[in-house]
Amino acid sequence: MGAIQIPVTNTGDTLKQVVGPMSMVIRRNGWIYIYLSNESAEDVFFDNLVVNLKHGPLLEQQDYYPFGMEIPGLSTQAFKYQYKPNRYNYNGKEEQSKEFSDSSGLNWDDYGARMYDPQIARWMKIDPLADKMRRFSPYNYAFDNPIRFIDPDGMGPEWIVGTDGKKVTYTTNKDGTINWSKNTSADVKRAGNLMAQTEIGSQELKSLVDSKTAVTIKIDTKTINNDNGTFERGNTNYKTLSDGTMVKADITLYEGTIKAQKEYVTDQGQIPVGDKNYETKNLTSDDILGTTATHEATHVTDSKSNNTDKNATRESKEIKPNENQQRHLDELLKKKNLNGG
Repeated sequence: MGAIQIPVTNTGDTLKQVVGPMSMVIRRNGWIYIYLSNESAEDVFFDNLVVNLKHGPLLEQQDYYPFGMEIPGLSTQAFKYQYKPNRYNYNGKEEQSKEFSDSSGLNWDDYGARMYDPQIARWMKIDPLADKMRRFSPYNYAFDNPIRFIDPDGMGPEWIVGTDGKKVTYTTNKDGTINWSKNTSADVKRAGNLMAQTEIGSQELKSLVDSKTAVTIKIDTKTINNDNGTFERGNTNYKTLSDGTMVKADITLYEGTIKAQKEYVTDQGQIPVGDKNYETKNLTSDDILGTTATHEATHVTDSKSNNTDKNATRESKEIKPNENQQRHLDELLKKKNLNGG
């Protein structure tokens, strides 16, 4: 590290050296080994060794194993003695520790709906929504895959994924408009608001939030025109486990296709939705976008319309989504005092 020589201050002093750097910034918790060694042929006296440590603004650093147990060797706490310990740790949940009179405790994390033990990666109570995911143990955490999933409130890892990876939430006003949580993306807001214009769309939107599948919604400007001449207004890709359980769904709505198809069918005057045709002049592009979102949402929430039903055919998977998107359009047209096809 080098040495700095301090000049003599009076005739009685001998030469002194400061060994090592005058200032070293430690940017994270770890270990530092300090030792003295004379490798020269001269006698050296180490009689005034001083190591000074100055604390910076860091209050606490926490490192965890994947399932939430803290790694003591990598974590540190530099709170002053008069401060109370920080109990909000893994996922920001409050740790219940030292609650017994002998200063011992269970060391569980309070998630609201139930307690979680990061030492064994299991909940201490059955999942309140266990009946919606019967292929999984009601006590495991995040499908036993904490790298990919989280459980924000102890009621199973269900959510529409927000911009921060956490669950999107919303409330509905008396006039039917929606107040979205801050982590809601612009595409989710737009698709959700269009779905919420009808009763069936609102039901499917709520089902997405209440399901145990992590859902993303993206509105794409691409135009998808298949080789057989059909337009693809939306698509859903699934992430499933070996037993067929769906744990993630990515919904894409192709707005470019919707606009192109609306222009394409103008001469015919009608647009096909499921097994019905609707007057193009009665519908806006947003109307079709909302009904497409309702269609794709049904693919996620209805077990017979997605990959979880191995016996379902391609045609049977479209029955319920087509019914719901037609209900959505019929409700919209009724609001406009118009008839469907």
